[in-house]
Amino acid sequence: MLKLVEVPDMTVPHAFDDLVKTVDAIRTIIDATLAINDNIFAASLQAPSVKRIIITGSIVSTMALPDVLFRPITVSADDYSTITNEQGLSSLLAADVEDVASIHVKSLDLKVLGNERYLFHSGHPQNSSEVAKKIREEYPQLRNRVPKVLDKSAESLVKVKVDTSKSDKVFRGPWKDWWESAKDTVDDIVKFEK
Repeated sequence: MLKLVEVPDMTVPHAFDDLVKTVDAIRTIIDATLAINDNIFAASLQAPSVKRIIITGSIVSTMALPDVLFRPITVSADDYSTITNEQGLSSLLAADVEDVASIHVKSLDLKVLGNERYLFHSGHPQNSSEVAKKIREEYPQLRNRVPKVLDKSAESLVKVKVDTSKSDKVFRGPWKDWWESAKDTVDDIVKFEK
């Protein structure tokens, strides 16, 4: 169940304490998602018209975070992570939601080889300091609302590279980079506040 609440000032210490007391992401989201997936698979087996089911995972399934992020290695769709579910709940790597939606739609085309693992990546890991610095540069009207960061903290320490050559051949991006994705969100916020 999704519940929206207003937090008048998120900068106040303990602003979220009461709100999160009944929230359990694992029980509420992950367990429910697994049950939903099981139901979808079972129903699909009964429906000959269903030709394909697209399953979205996380890049976390290819690498052991956070350790591997700071090593100069390359991961691909052929790599599998050995981390536990608990370790995989946070990630610095992200993809734009519109790109993910586009990939899902393109995946429905039966010309796209099924039962394959495709890896997507926006090309640059998000760093909250880097995002804050760029927002302060591009949106002067928001400077008083976005924390100032030291230039050094805005540099990404992430060294891992992601080989997306297999998916690039099939899905032919280009995908939004970290700034395009963040900028879309900031533009929406600015527009909403007017």
